[in-house]
Amino acid sequence: MTPSYSAGAPSAAPAPLDPADTHGIPFWPEHRFVLDSRGLGWREVYTSLAAERSWQRCLPPVRHVALAYCVHGHARVQRTVVGDGPGRECTLPMRGFGIIPPDRECRMTLEGTPDIQLIYLHRDLLDRVAADAFDLAPEQVTPCFDIGLVDPLLEQLAAALLAAVRDPLRPAQALYADTIAHTMALHLLRHHLPHRRAVRAECASQPVSRAGLQHVLDYIEAHLGRPLTLAVLAREARMGVHAFGTAFTRAMGVTPHAWVVQQRVERARRELEATDAPVADIAHRLGFSSQSHLTTAFKRRTGLTPAAYRR
Repeated sequence: MTPSYSAGAPSAAPAPLDPADTHGIPFWPEHRFVLDSRGLGWREVYTSLAAERSWQRCLPPVRHVALAYCVHGHARVQRTVVGDGPGRECTLPMRGFGIIPPDRECRMTLEGTPDIQLIYLHRDLLDRVAADAFDLAPEQVTPCFDIGLVDPLLEQLAAALLAAVRDPLRPAQALYADTIAHTMALHLLRHHLPHRRAVRAECASQPVSRAGLQHVLDYIEAHLGRPLTLAVLAREARMGVHAFGTAFTRAMGVTPHAWVVQQRVERARRELEATDAPVADIAHRLGFSSQSHLTTAFKRRTGLTPAAYRR
């Protein structure tokens, strides 16, 4: 039976991740805090950057999976997961990663002066991707401590998150950050997080129904001024987030994020032609974070700034 779609109110979204959901490492007095994603409304991922100094701590358990990426420098790390027997000592090289498992107390010593980017992926995100792409229940995914991973794709995704934080147009980056977080979760599950069942192959090719796709396209058109995250669009399609992102891209030839920006620019073009509204007002009404954000996106797609197009 084809599912019916209604315009009912969406279910409550989780609160954005912030430092209170993490170990708080970049804010320790011995470190020099650089930046983080507070205030950006990112619900699936939190990231920070700090110049760290040598430290020794017992890290309390947190609910979310943490990645430590060594942006610059290197460090010697001694770590013990409480209840897992003897600890280990290893090197975190420049451009290397460490995984800190959720819900576990860890004793750690770090020696060195590395610049560390921390990335916390929401545990609910990990569970959803595990269910959608691997047909796994939450208890079947068992993240464990690992230090010294070198992974070019994770490196690119980590750099993209930092770039999104640094972008002055950052309020409109929530969908982009969601996409990065989902890709990172899928990659971790496929390559680095132990689990007890093979990939469900048919999930990777699950199509979005014609009715579901049309509903999502109509929803985007009707809500261009709202935050259109990957989770929101997947919920409208009645699909898992990863399966929806893959199916949408296959059906439309572009990612959901690119489609949303394209539709916002097209609506802005029509408003520039039909009204005398200030460009800043059009930008705000269509979900752009600022006039500058609209100008950048508009010029990228038309070759002209909004003001030049209107002339």
